[in-house]
Amino acid sequence: MKGRNIKKSSPSHWVEQFYDCDENRSKMCESNTEFCACIERFIDPDITGFETHPFTVTFMLQGKMRRYSPDAIILQRDGRVVFEEVKLENWVPDLTFEAKRRAFTLTTGSQLVVRKVRKCSKYRKMLMELYTRYQLQLLDEQPRLH
Repeated sequence: MKGRNIKKSSPSHWVEQFYDCDENRSKMCESNTEFCACIERFIDPDITGFETHPFTVTFMLQGKMRRYSPDAIILQRDGRVVFEEVKLENWVPDLTFEAKRRAFTLTTGSQLVVRKVRKCSKYRKMLMELYTRYQLQLLDEQPRLH
């Protein structure tokens, strides 16, 4: 899977790159929170693949055309496809987000779920250590962590 292209004039900016050593390529993230979510997905044994910012949906909201891109599309081991929005663990949905979620479901026929991630440099460090161990196992040609 390959994510969407972001125009240089877009208000969205890539701030992190997650290197997927299984696919031998980088996946772009718009925040540290999304980066941590990439590591969580990567080490989750129930997820067989994912892509960040896979596409953009256009919809009408309060009389204006709006655009929305889910943070990730995920392929589960059981064959289900899940669309995710990544937020900090203390985030509370507002009316605008709920309107986006409804519009996404009506436009795509798929549900949008929220993955909540802790905000903590120690948490990121722990995730990075797990990911680094996996990369070292690849070099030794040992089986995956899960």
